[in-house]
Amino acid sequence: MEHLVDFIIWIFVLLGLTTIVSMSGIFMPIRRKVFQWSAFFGQLISCPMCFGFWAGLFLSNFYRSVTGNMLFDALLGCGVMWYITYEPPQKGGHHR
Repeated sequence: MEHLVDFIIWIFVLLGLTTIVSMSGIFMPIRRKVFQWSAFFGQLISCPMCFGFWAGLFLSNFYRSVTGNMLFDALLGCGVMWYITYEPPQKGGHHR
């Protein structure tokens, strides 16, 4: 049960960190400055999946590892953010 609680806490920390940095209005000026400096890094911090990967790696290193492997934690972070932010196509067709 303790591992499940650790996992849930880790997911919430990942979601909070990724949402604040990649999607919030508070970080919009910082994202714009990073885009001006480098389009690659600007995209990296503006994409929840991309930032989720790096946030998972960061959490694995500096907070705690939920899988025991830094790469798996990073991939888990990316996958969680993909699942949370994925918007499936509407009935009757593709996105337009």
